Order: sequence, then C-alpha cells, then structure tokens
Amino acid sequence: MQIINQDVSRCIEEGIGLKIDLGAGPVARPGFFSLDHLPLKGVDIVADLNKPFELLPDGCCTHLTAYHVLEHIVDLLPMMAEVHRILAPGGIFDVVVPHFANPFAYSDPTHVRFFGIYSMHYFADGDDQPGARRIPNFYAPTRFRIEDIRVRFEVGGMIDGILGRAMNRLVNRNFESMAQWERRAAWLIKPAEIHYRLRPKK
Repeated sequence: MQIINQDVSRCIEEGIGLKIDLGAGPVARPGFFSLDHLPLKGVDIVADLNKPFELLPDGCCTHLTAYHVLEHIVDLLPMMAEVHRILAPGGIFDVVVPHFANPFAYSDPTHVRFFGIYSMHYFADGDDQPGARRIPNFYAPTRFRIEDIRVRFEVGGMIDGILGRAMNRLVNRNFESMAQWERRAAWLIKPAEIHYRLRPKK
C-alpha cells in the first residue's frame, strides 16, 4: 500500500475524516480520494483491495464508496472487515454491484462473484436485516447495519425506458417486493445493478 497524495496523510495526521472511492481509478467522485491497485495518474492511494489497508488507521474514514468493484474482489470477507475497521462510527459504505441476473455480470472474466439482495445480510445481525427472512451471519464477525437496498433497471432506449422506469418503481416499493421479484421474476425481467448503503456497527 502506498499513499501518493500527501493530502491523505495530512488528513490522517489532523484527524480529518477521509472520503475514499475504492477502485475508482484516475477519476474519483467529487470530494473523494481515489484508491486503486494501479498507480494511474489521479490515483491518491495505491492499494490491493485483497490485502489489509495497513496505512489507514482505525476509524479514519467517514464515507467509502465502491462502484462496480466488489465483484472483482477475491478475498471479500477480509476486505469487508478492513472496510469496517477504517470506517468511523456512523460512517457510510455505499456499494454498487451488478445483480446476478444481469447477463453482463457473466461477460467480464475478472468477475469472481455475484450479488443478490440478500448478499449483505451475511454481514448484519438479524435485527439489522431488512425483510422477514433471516440470513445466517457466522461466516465473519464483521457487522454492519443495512440502511438501504435498491435494485436498478436500465432506462435507456424506448423499451427499457418504459419497462425499466416501471420496474424501478414497482420492485423498490419495499424489501418484500424486491424479494418476491428476485425469487420469481429476476431471470425474466433482468435488472442492471444493486445499490447497498451500509453503516458499521461499533
């Protein structure tokens, strides 16, 4: 791991909460530092997401984002533990991943895993899991509160524009409507991605 942008080191030294865009490459979201495994121009922190963030102290981050990144992570459970460690109490972890029914999720040979609406339940206690179905969480001690889950359907083009907008409203009414759709119709009416918002339990 290497900190390229000294503003990151300054924020750590002064106790200023970091906002880091994981796997962002050279272009991070506004107000965020970019962390990527390649030392591209514009990357602020070079790090392998499959390894510990040894230069980032406990609780140093207030907001982390991972946009189409987790599907590439081989060692996801240790990475989730590191995300939990570096997030401050009340911090936010925003995640966007392809839904398992998205046919493009299978096209990328670097994708090593697939996600459904229950995937983050495995990192949450029963009381913090939306929906009636309780998921076992004995795989890792890391615990998050699941603040929000949304499924997004494509809305570009005439057919997707009509169908996608209708499905975005219908499926995302509540978690139970998402669960019923995923169980019975996900392969028929395919989504694009899932958005999760998590907060660490500390």
